Amino acid sequence: MFNFSRLQTSLFVSLLSVVLLGGCNSSISGVTLAPMIGVGLNPTNQTVAYGGSATFTATLINDSTNSGVSWSIGSGGGTLSGVSATTVTYNAPAMPGNGAVVTLTATSVKDATKSASATITIPAPAITVAMTPAAATVALGSSTSFVAAVANDSTNSGVTWSIGSGVGSLVSASTTSVTYIAPAGLPAAATVSLTATSVRDTTKSATAMLTIAMSGSASGPASQWVYYGSTGNLLYQQFGTHGDKIMDFSTAGYNAGAGALPNVTSVANVSPSGADDTTAIQNALNTVSAMTLNGSTGFRGAVLLAPGSYTVSKTLNIAASGVVLRGSGSGVSPMTNTVITMAPAATAYPLVMLGTSGSAPTAVGAATQITDVYAAAGTSTLTLASTVGLSVGQGILVQRPVTSDWINLMNMQPSQIAPNAACSSGPCNWINIGAAVFKSDRMITAISGNQITLDAPLSDSIDSNYLGQNGGLVQPITFASRISRVGVENFSTIAPVPSASLVPPTASYQLVVSYGVLNAWVRNLTALDTLQSVD
Repeated sequence: MFNFSRLQTSLFVSLLSVVLLGGCNSSISGVTLAPMIGVGLNPTNQTVAYGGSATFTATLINDSTNSGVSWSIGSGGGTLSGVSATTVTYNAPAMPGNGAVVTLTATSVKDATKSASATITIPAPAITVAMTPAAATVALGSSTSFVAAVANDSTNSGVTWSIGSGVGSLVSASTTSVTYIAPAGLPAAATVSLTATSVRDTTKSATAMLTIAMSGSASGPASQWVYYGSTGNLLYQQFGTHGDKIMDFSTAGYNAGAGALPNVTSVANVSPSGADDTTAIQNALNTVSAMTLNGSTGFRGAVLLAPGSYTVSKTLNIAASGVVLRGSGSGVSPMTNTVITMAPAATAYPLVMLGTSGSAPTAVGAATQITDVYAAAGTSTLTLASTVGLSVGQGILVQRPVTSDWINLMNMQPSQIAPNAACSSGPCNWINIGAAVFKSDRMITAISGNQITLDAPLSDSIDSNYLGQNGGLVQPITFASRISRVGVENFSTIAPVPSASLVPPTASYQLVVSYGVLNAWVRNLTALDTLQSVD
């Protein structure tokens, strides 16, 4: 049992009254207890677009002095205006960004421990892409420039360019502009789609439709041998009884002609030293070659040669995939271009080598015979004795023998070349019979029974009347050291003046040679006195 004095009992009752009255002013032996201040904010959640604004109102309870609140915003940007003791306007940043979440806080002036907050969401604006012009007609052999504008791209990443159906090429491509060049000399019309895709958001793009028209009169005669089909692809007239047709070289370009040549980012730079620059350039190429290959682009980066005069005394080698050697221009003035002089050597050399000299494919399993009695020139299908062990995507060599009957058909026997005693004894041989075999590097794109489809047509027929029954072979191969996606571009070269008596295959100063390379390019180079320049 507890005993309370009169004073203790009075105090207990007073305290109980405070609790029961829920905050009404009460006196305890002359002491006044202040009511608790409360702060409310409306709205508590708000979405505001970049450049937009929203007004917020604070409500206070038990603020007997009407002191109101002070306003503050956290990280995320924006400003406050129209500030009063109970209201404020929040203004989102005008420049679009990546989106943000901002906290707006109203704090009681009378009791800084009391506050309320609202969450303001600023969504990232949707990226849009527009292209100018949206459509154009381009004459054969001429060009048209296009500009892309990307709205709400806060990083200014720009666009990538690509050609869809149709023909032509892209040059001078940047993140905002490109020049389209129509093909030359084909008397027909086609439709080409040019697409600019946002780098930051690849789901956003714009497409311009180009109509390729003949130069001059659009009513001129069309070729019966090569012409555009309804899809914009070239079609070739067949001739003879076997279906031979003019060779289709449309797959011979970089990446099988499926798009424009890439513009690879420079990751290493070299400036002329005034002396021999071979080591400096090669070291830069080696550095880039050791970088990690970008899995999405297939590139490591480019070595950029600054404008100026360079001296090179031996071959520059690119032996790794995804590496580009780029100059600053192919003109003759070193003030604004990259000019490379090849120093004389005891043995002439190529300026640039792509791949490794001697690189050759390795046979995978046994070869199988081509059983077509006649495989037409320009065909992309072959019938084999068996397709066991072959698969789609498999690299192969189509091997075509050299026989005496075929050389005689071509009027290239020694006696046919020059019917005299000297040639009849053998020194005028065109191609050695038996030992020589023509090899075409191809890839299998489809298999149906014993028939395979190739990624590119054959350039010559395989005729059993002259090559023997089942004379042709298909050999599965692999390349252990094959490199890909390499390029040389934008510089000029001056080689030593060649001897007047130099005759191939005598070594000569070449520009670019390649060994075991897939998807490579050489563009915008100027060369003086190189021989057998690109191999």
